[in-house]
Amino acid sequence: MTNLSETGIFSFYFNKISEGDSIDLENLMKEIVYKNCIGCIVNYLSEKASEASIKRLDGSNALIRLSKNEKTYGFMFGLMESIK
Repeated sequence: MTNLSETGIFSFYFNKISEGDSIDLENLMKEIVYKNCIGCIVNYLSEKASEASIKRLDGSNALIRLSKNEKTYGFMFGLMESIK
């Protein structure tokens, strides 16, 4: 057996392979890179501004929530622009 999260990406693809289905490894790679990038952004925002968390992550959209902070709008705009 595996120690994968039941709702995780690797568990999903492992179950497909176990059922005899083929998987698109390029698609798997893109999903992993996307989720890793979102995680890096959340870590960066948590470090530079305030506690950040992922509110919703689906397809190619991510909604990140920041806890209330005392930073100015200009600071936050500059911070978001620096992520590009």
